[in-house]
Amino acid sequence: MPLPDREREVLTTIIEAYIVTAAPVGSRTVSKQSHLGLSPASIRNIMADLTDEGYLEQPHTSAGRVPTARAFRFYLDEVMHERPLPDAQKQRIAAILSSAGLELSNILRQTSRLLSGLSLQVAMVVAPRHADTRWKRIDFSLLNPGLVMVILVLQGGLVRNRVIQTAVEVTADDLTAYANF
Repeated sequence: MPLPDREREVLTTIIEAYIVTAAPVGSRTVSKQSHLGLSPASIRNIMADLTDEGYLEQPHTSAGRVPTARAFRFYLDEVMHERPLPDAQKQRIAAILSSAGLELSNILRQTSRLLSGLSLQVAMVVAPRHADTRWKRIDFSLLNPGLVMVILVLQGGLVRNRVIQTAVEVTADDLTAYANF
């Protein structure tokens, strides 16, 4: 359900002030920074409603309010608007990423540099944790008797391989059956 205009304006003002200061935002600040022309007491009432609705938290009794994850989700979905990238910037991004090659660590490194350069902020790009990724495919390759290379392809393009020793002699047909299983 969308927020009424007054609540939306108060919430937007709190989020933007919080982004700048990283400190709880009080009703007086909202009263001065918003375009509503309301008194701090009226703002406090709206802030109380937003707290009840799960958009704000109050760290302690006399503190201002802090946006919750729900508030930031609202801000991203309802307030911020995507601006299309200019074609020249799209071409630059494509050129830089295509020069990174196929190695995932190089792609992540270049992506982080690009993101930092475009946003003028610190950026970090990380691959998903191995525990959170899903298998896409597994293959086995017989290197020598008793020595097998395991190739694991994960969603998202991650590839892991290991050479393992087997306790028993396995054939290439056995390994194909294991991969199919």
